[in-house]
Amino acid sequence: ISCALLDTNMCKILHFACCSVSRNDNKDGYFKLIKPKNLGLIPNEFYYLKIDNYSWVIQFKGFVENERDSISYYYMLKIHDNTLNYDFSCNNNGWVKATPAQKQLLIDKVEGETDKVWNEDTKMFEDKPKDILVPESINIYTDNSLDPLGISFNNDRQILAFREEFSIYEVFPNTILWKKIDCKLVPTLFSDLKVGDIFLNNSDWNNLDNLINYGMCLGGRKFAHIYNNGVRIDDNPEENVYKVIPIK
Repeated sequence: ISCALLDTNMCKILHFACCSVSRNDNKDGYFKLIKPKNLGLIPNEFYYLKIDNYSWVIQFKGFVENERDSISYYYMLKIHDNTLNYDFSCNNNGWVKATPAQKQLLIDKVEGETDKVWNEDTKMFEDKPKDILVPESINIYTDNSLDPLGISFNNDRQILAFREEFSIYEVFPNTILWKKIDCKLVPTLFSDLKVGDIFLNNSDWNNLDNLINYGMCLGGRKFAHIYNNGVRIDDNPEENVYKVIPIK
């Protein structure tokens, strides 16, 4: 299409659109990057561009060798049609530093459609941490009315659970009323647990199969845990713990 037939903005839009098609086969090093030009663009930062009714936000990667008017990006959100491109190039003209709200649009899009999460400290999208699962040998139960959960012991015949309505813990027989559920371990602080929460001490994260390492918060610094097929009360928990949370 001859630019002689189009106004300046339309030429920019066509040029920009042609340069911003996603290439899914792109790998690290697909573009040979050169030292940044004097355009004020900083690698890993977010930039915004608006032309008429079209708008984009990118995470800037660098300048492309032998492509005078091109820059490379890690991710691009086309705000006007809510589509995500990644690891390609686009025109370098007109970009301004993105506002926090514009930056968040791209972060939300990447986190919602990929296995990446934004790390503000490293200024990079990184792999989502994999869940630490409670092993199958540790049986966590619910009866759909108790909140928090229960943990079984004595060869899965009894369940330690907290009765919130009575503010006490109890030991129940394991009957058909109880349903075993899958759970994960999420890092937190003991002081942030609520009464009845089940947790694992941080120092025991590499010994997940040992029932004695799991406890139930009873308020203050007290907690209950299984010991010799019975329930023991202690008051010296670690501050860094893993909270047991159902997998939805």
